[in-house]
Amino acid sequence: MSVADTAKAADVIMLLAPDTEQKAVYDADIAPNKDHPIEAIGAELRAMMPFINAGKQKVAEDSGGDS
Repeated sequence: MSVADTAKAADVIMLLAPDTEQKAVYDADIAPNKDHPIEAIGAELRAMMPFINAGKQKVAEDSGGDS
């Protein structure tokens, strides 16, 4: 494993670790995008296509997220 691969692995571990400090950083990073107009459009389009999620859990239910 190269140094670059090790650094990438460390980044992935930090993103996946249930660390409240990292979660706060992540939440701050994605917060501005939650109000982006494309998110509203995407929600409307997904609502028009119920067959996409037929019998599946929402991402938030699987991940424990809030969207």
